[in-house]
Amino acid sequence: MEIETQSLPGTGNGDFYGYLKMKHKVKLVFWVSFFTLGLNFQVVNAQEQPTVLKSEPSLNGLETFDYRNVRIGIEPLNEAAKRIGLSEENIKARYELRLRQYGLEPVSPSDRKSEFVYIGIHVVGTAFHTWVDFGRPVVFNAGKASYTTAGKTWFRSETGTHGGDAEFILQGLDSLFNDFLNEYLKANSK
Repeated sequence: MEIETQSLPGTGNGDFYGYLKMKHKVKLVFWVSFFTLGLNFQVVNAQEQPTVLKSEPSLNGLETFDYRNVRIGIEPLNEAAKRIGLSEENIKARYELRLRQYGLEPVSPSDRKSEFVYIGIHVVGTAFHTWVDFGRPVVFNAGKASYTTAGKTWFRSETGTHGGDAEFILQGLDSLFNDFLNEYLKANSK
């Protein structure tokens, strides 16, 4: 018994494998066309100008979004500073009070606010070094890449001798902190 095969459209002489080959060719042409069309859309989109964020020069590096909440940190004191009567708790309370006097709210160093003011005192013998700095994330470009790191955008310091007088050191630090407050409020009073 012989089985008759019918001719499938476009294959001629009942060639089933030819039909499958043609069917695969049609699918291939369809997918190549579809893929090429997708690439064309991507090329058109790639030629559009990217959105540019407005950038203004910083007045002093102290501008913040939520300036009324200020994250404050105190450098741990060394033993020489503790021996002359300085304590981290008293320093923190002193400068949190100064912030409140200007209508600012101190927030904990563990707060997620990215900007912070940092106060430090270091004592060696009769010498001291005090500083107030403001840190924040800093973004910079190098070639086609952008990078982010933490950086100080404002810094003031003082070095001197103290003669064992902790209050003398704190008065100098008060002056530095007043400079910070003045610049901070100026930068954020828009």
